[in-house]
Amino acid sequence: MRRNAFIAGASLLVGAVVVWPTSAAEAATIRYEAEVAPATCDGTIDSNHAGFSGSGFCNGRNATGAAAQFTVNVPVAGTVTVGVRFANGTTSARPATVIVNGSTVQSTSFEVTGAWTSWTTKTLTVPVGTGNNTIRFNPTSSGGLPNLDYIEVTDGPPPQQGPELYVAPNGDDANPGSLSQPLRTVQRAVDLAPAGTTILLRGGTYAPSTNIQLLKSGTASQPITIRNYNGERAIIDGENMPHTPAPVDGSIPRPERGAVHIEGEHWRLIGLEIINGPYGVFGLDTSGNVFERLVTRDNYESGLHLQGASSNNQVINLDSFGNRDPRNNGESADGLAIKEGSGGGNVVRGARLWNNSDDGFDAWEFLSPILIENSLAWGNGFNRWGIPNYSGDGNGFKLGGGDEDL
Repeated sequence: MRRNAFIAGASLLVGAVVVWPTSAAEAATIRYEAEVAPATCDGTIDSNHAGFSGSGFCNGRNATGAAAQFTVNVPVAGTVTVGVRFANGTTSARPATVIVNGSTVQSTSFEVTGAWTSWTTKTLTVPVGTGNNTIRFNPTSSGGLPNLDYIEVTDGPPPQQGPELYVAPNGDDANPGSLSQPLRTVQRAVDLAPAGTTILLRGGTYAPSTNIQLLKSGTASQPITIRNYNGERAIIDGENMPHTPAPVDGSIPRPERGAVHIEGEHWRLIGLEIINGPYGVFGLDTSGNVFERLVTRDNYESGLHLQGASSNNQVINLDSFGNRDPRNNGESADGLAIKEGSGGGNVVRGARLWNNSDDGFDAWEFLSPILIENSLAWGNGFNRWGIPNYSGDGNGFKLGGGDEDL
C-alpha cells in the first residue's frame, strides 16, 4: 500500500512535455515571474507559502516605496491588460501606485486574500509603448506590497465588465437578482446568466434536491463566474440529491454526477465549499475553466473530477478531503481526478488533497500532459468510514497515460 505523504514541489509533469496552445484569433498573453530577471524585488524571493508559480515569489519589505518591477515586451503601443497574481495574508488592504515607464498611471489596492497561501489575481489596464516597458508596483503605506507571484500581460482590448447576479439562501427566484433583491437558487442564476456574468453567492448553505447544471458556455474573454460574495462562506450541500450515497455496486448516471455538473466551457468557480454531493464537481468534455480556492469535502465520490476531452483547465489552491465512495468500496473517490480522457494545457497549482478513500490525485488513463505545481497529498487510502470490503488504493499522485482505445 502506498500511504506516504507526497509533495509535488516545483513542478510535476504527468505524461509528456507541456505545449501551451496558441491561436492567431486570440490576444497573446505572456507571463512574467517575479523571481526571474530582469524583474526586481525590493525584498526577498521566497518559497515558503504554497500555491505560487515558478520557483518563488516577491516578498517585499514592509515599507513605503519597497517596490517590485517587471519588464515586459509588447509588439504595438496601446493598452494592455495586466493580471497581477498576489497573496495578502494580513487583515488590511495594501495600496500601491502603478508606474509605467517612470510615470504613475493609476492607483490600486491589493485586498486581503485570507491567507498567504490564498493567491488571487487583480486585473489592471495600463498604457504601454512598443517594445520593452517597465511596470512598477510602488507601495504607498508602511505595510509594503502583498506577496507578488507574477504578472500576465495580454495585448488587445480588456474584457468588458459583465452583469452581476446575486443569490442568497433567503432570496426569491422571482427577484431581479440584485444585491438588495437576490435570487434564491444557484440554478436560477445560471439559467439567467449570459457570457461575462458574475454570480455572487451570499453566505449560507444552498441545498438543492437536484444538481447544479452548467451546460451553457462563456467565452475566453467573457467567462461566467460563480463565486462567494466578499469573502462570505457559501456552501453548496448535495445531501438532498440522488445517489448520496448510491448503493453498493450502483451506478450514477453521468448527468447526475456532481453537486455541480459542468459540460459548458469558460466557467470560473471561486471561493465555494461543495459538500455531500454525488461527486463534488464533475466535469465532462469541458475546457477553459478555472477552479480557484474551492473546498470539496465529504462527497460520495471524488471531490473534483474532470473527464473526457477536457483541456486548458486551471485548478488553483484546491482543498479536497474526506471524499469517499461506498458504492465502489472506496476504490474511486479521489481528492482530485483528471482522468479517462485527453486534452492539453491542464494545470494544478497549490492543491491540498488528504484523507480521501482512494487517491489524492488520479490521472488514470488521461493521455495528455498535466502540469502539477506546489501541491500536496497525504493520508489517502485509509478506511475512515467503516466501508466493507475496502479497496482504496492510497496513492498520493497516480500518474496517467494508457490505452487510447480503452
